[in-house]
Amino acid sequence: MPSPVFFANRLPAMQFANPLNFTENQLTNDHTELNMKKTIDPAEWNQFLSEFSARNRGRRARFEIFGGGGVSEEQQEGRFEAADLNGRTASVTRSYEDHGEQRSMVDEIHDIHGIEVQLDAEGGEDTIGFSNHNGETTVLHFESLIDGDS
Repeated sequence: MPSPVFFANRLPAMQFANPLNFTENQLTNDHTELNMKKTIDPAEWNQFLSEFSARNRGRRARFEIFGGGGVSEEQQEGRFEAADLNGRTASVTRSYEDHGEQRSMVDEIHDIHGIEVQLDAEGGEDTIGFSNHNGETTVLHFESLIDGDS
């Protein structure tokens, strides 16, 4: 397996729609799920990411990008370890197993101007989205706490 590459830096440049832009109920398979988003105040980003990391450490997660041309989903899934911020650059660390050895990968998302989380029907954090000044959003999608799917 090739060594991991920064996912956010290896996607083609494209304009993305904000995937966390709904707050109303969403109908799925004749069931209603409540999907709410929470925008994090920039003054609270560092503290929020620290607490978010503690709550979600060990959950399976993969990046998804929603754009005008469709959805791009990362092939390499990993276990979330931490997210932090250095200036306007978010770093997301995940671990994975490679031929029996534990490895880690760090993805950097540059020029952050917004952070949102989407909550599932049970109030758990389903996604965290990092938006830049162009409105492009990189989303880390977590396994469901309800059914275990990611």
